[in-house]
Amino acid sequence: RLESSSAWFSYVAMRRAAMDARELVADAADAAVEYLGDLLDPRANEQILFYGTTVEVAEQVQLDAQVPDTPDCPRHVLLRRLGGGAQFCDRGFWAHEQAVEAGYNKEHLDAAWAVLVCRVVLGRSLEHSGQHAGPRLQREWGTGRWSSILIRRDGHREFLLPPDVRNAAYPEYVLILR
Repeated sequence: RLESSSAWFSYVAMRRAAMDARELVADAADAAVEYLGDLLDPRANEQILFYGTTVEVAEQVQLDAQVPDTPDCPRHVLLRRLGGGAQFCDRGFWAHEQAVEAGYNKEHLDAAWAVLVCRVVLGRSLEHSGQHAGPRLQREWGTGRWSSILIRRDGHREFLLPPDVRNAAYPEYVLILR
């Protein structure tokens, strides 16, 4: 479990700002959701999400408690066009695919890879197909009404956070898997 008081305070400030900006996405009467003994605030669209990566990147995250930008690859055209950022998912399989894109070699069965289990404040999510990041998406994103982008694919969800809201993700756990 990662514990960084400075990263945690930055995360809490981001969560508070999301609520203060009236990016409330749930009814204010909704109770906090308990997950792994922690309370998540639905008013800020706070969720537990995964970020797949290499062991080397995970070791750096253990030092600085910052989720890095998602590596550039053909599947991340949308992130590239929006100026970079981090991509999170809600399924372990997709975290594994993210690790492969980050450089994990899945051909070696004994090779280790990593998953960051993160608390993420998503605020208002702009829903997008994940295809064709054209001018219309860039205009809509540029309005400032959105904190994240939601992509639904094959029964799972992926979320993109731009680099300027890096504190909206707090890596709580690092899992090393084989």
